[in-house]
Amino acid sequence: MKNKTFLRTAALILLLATLSACRTNPPEVSDEAAPSKLQQKHYLRGFINKSGLWAIKPQFITAGSFSEGLAHVADPRGSYINKAGNFVIKKDYYVGGDFHDGLAWVGIPKQNWSDVNKADDQLLYGFINKAGEFVIKPQFRQAFHFSEGLAMVLARNSKTWGFINKKGEMQIKAQFILATDNNEVDEFQAPAFKHGVALVRKESGKDIYIDKNGVELSAAAVKKYKEAEDFGEEGLKAKKLNGDWGFVDRSGKFVIEAKFARAGQFHDGLALVRTDGKRWGFINKEGVLIAEATRKYEFMDFHDGMCQFRERDNGSGDWGYMNKDGKIVIPLSLKNAEPFQDGLAAADGEVSAEELKNIHFPFEYTVQNNSLSFPIKFSKDDTEKEPQSK
Repeated sequence: MKNKTFLRTAALILLLATLSACRTNPPEVSDEAAPSKLQQKHYLRGFINKSGLWAIKPQFITAGSFSEGLAHVADPRGSYINKAGNFVIKKDYYVGGDFHDGLAWVGIPKQNWSDVNKADDQLLYGFINKAGEFVIKPQFRQAFHFSEGLAMVLARNSKTWGFINKKGEMQIKAQFILATDNNEVDEFQAPAFKHGVALVRKESGKDIYIDKNGVELSAAAVKKYKEAEDFGEEGLKAKKLNGDWGFVDRSGKFVIEAKFARAGQFHDGLALVRTDGKRWGFINKEGVLIAEATRKYEFMDFHDGMCQFRERDNGSGDWGYMNKDGKIVIPLSLKNAEPFQDGLAAADGEVSAEELKNIHFPFEYTVQNNSLSFPIKFSKDDTEKEPQSK
């Protein structure tokens, strides 16, 4: 992988769990409008509550989900807000992630934000606490969030990834690579520890399971871990019998009859199933559909008691939300919405052109997938060089 391509992605793009793209100026064209009178709508990011009302009005260029009471936003006024919409961290961390284990990764320029559009000025990544203070100084080419006390990072002089502890010490030496599509990594698909185990990829391309000391698990230990993960928090696992799917408990006994064409895992007490060749719906732990199955909608998993859905044949359509009673509580009306977390969900809301123009950053940028991207220029002789400290 060439450094030019890698740096453009790994060091300059904010990577968030995201299923959607946040666009500041998506055009909407009327069939009756003349080319000289095209109408354009403008959007900014805000947060809705479970009634579908704006709890925090649309006002941010990008916004992550709430985690541990705070959400990262890209805004000239600050970088992290609370659920009242007030800035808790007012420092200019325009690139940052969610809080996990009390820490969040942020990316900052080597010197000033006004330099990020200059040739060869890559971001450095470190970790801050909820006061906005650096606990682990900016020193990495990229970093992902902490899970169970460890975070995956890429050092500036390394092509492989390792894991640091919350003191910033390399606990598992750099030796892993990331499988990517177009050299881009979704943070929520990056390796993270769960129940003391992480799935990583070695330089040889082999995927292995490791413990927190970096030791590869035995085949027996991997089997035991996978079985535990398959059952999840609900203690139920989808299993096929005579061509149909049902759910078994840890003893292997079917507690939900095998009668579904497809079945997913339980999330938040409910599981998505396909009742026949076309229709989908959610069942509870007793195997009862909470609402009539339908082909009309495409559903996401339940989070925080709410499920996103949109029209199945309209992959770029508006989102709505359904509650655990199977009732649509927020109709199809939201653009680029995210799952609910801590009672709020990020979404795009229409604003005036003037509101959009009033937002000023000290650098050029574009927004892609709810991420800030910078039009960085590279010098001709720097495509294969590691960035140097100043």
